[in-house]
Amino acid sequence: MDKTFSNLIGEPYASKLKEMGIIEPTEVQSQVVPMIISNQDVIVRSQTGTGKTFAYVLPILKRADMSVKGVQAVILTPTHELAIQVNKQIELFYGDGMPKSAVLIGSANINKQIEKLKEKPRIIVGSTGRILQLIKLKKLSVHNVKTIVVDEADRMLDSKNLKDVTAVIKCTLKDRQLCFFSASMNESAIKIAESISKSPKLINISMKANLPERITHMYVECEKRDKIKILRKLISAEKIKKGIVFVNNENELDKFTEKLKYHGIKCASISGNNQKTERQNALANFRNGSTNLLIASDLASRGLDIKGVTHIINVDIPEDDSIYLHRVGRTGRMDSEGICISICAGAREASIVKNYEKKHKIEIQKKFLAYGKIACN
Repeated sequence: MDKTFSNLIGEPYASKLKEMGIIEPTEVQSQVVPMIISNQDVIVRSQTGTGKTFAYVLPILKRADMSVKGVQAVILTPTHELAIQVNKQIELFYGDGMPKSAVLIGSANINKQIEKLKEKPRIIVGSTGRILQLIKLKKLSVHNVKTIVVDEADRMLDSKNLKDVTAVIKCTLKDRQLCFFSASMNESAIKIAESISKSPKLINISMKANLPERITHMYVECEKRDKIKILRKLISAEKIKKGIVFVNNENELDKFTEKLKYHGIKCASISGNNQKTERQNALANFRNGSTNLLIASDLASRGLDIKGVTHIINVDIPEDDSIYLHRVGRTGRMDSEGICISICAGAREASIVKNYEKKHKIEIQKKFLAYGKIACN
């Protein structure tokens, strides 16, 4: 493994990273950055918090040719929030002679985006729908695109999004590079990625190795109808100042949020159906402490990186173990401590959680609520 960014990516990027306090590349960065620089197609599966974003942003910046005007790299994301966050990572490297970027997402004003494209950004980050719309309007040219990154590829290559993703790819020249990244890429998504790439290299960073270690895992059992009541009791018992509550069904988000607000709990929800301003306001209030809880679905939470999250509560049990790991990765970041509590509807859901315990060799303790506190059996 390259021990410094000077060896891996060179200047001025190494110095910029040093200013941010980032000295040594992570495993995924050490493996992937040289491959992307050498124009290799890649499929990367690496857990949340391992540095995937820099693993593709750094080589894209390195490869950008400032003498060629127009877009040279496109980064596709499943949510608007993730697109904005990726763009913020690129903006950290802005400076004299450095490539600029632009966000193109459906919830924003298209005329303002067209004006932004007149500034000739070299990198585009955004949603497939808006990017395709601007290509069809002939406001966005992708003939000089050298690299396309598909972030959260397990979502982007599902039946709902695959058609638009391939449509964007087909608008570019055949010799462009394709890079797929995800924390939980399933075999179906890998096969699709392989079928549209040129001899891609599969990079698989062990999920177990990257599971945050300073997290306490626990679960409580109750009747399904009592989940919201148990959630309220957990919030009170733990005195949660900053926590994320996960719900599987986006249609349930507003119901949960309103019931919690009725009982005086400061919370907000984010979903894929939110308008841009609604999402921004909800996240801003959560970050600054105006609200203590963020109620979210897995899709809406993709790419969220919020400092100081102490608790993850699964009101609905995740669909599979990779989603459990994704949720857990929202806390315990940068060696801080965190707590993950799953609310199980009886023995069946409890058995699913216990299977996660066995697979990832972590302890998930059974707890119960008594006298306003969490206790062991």
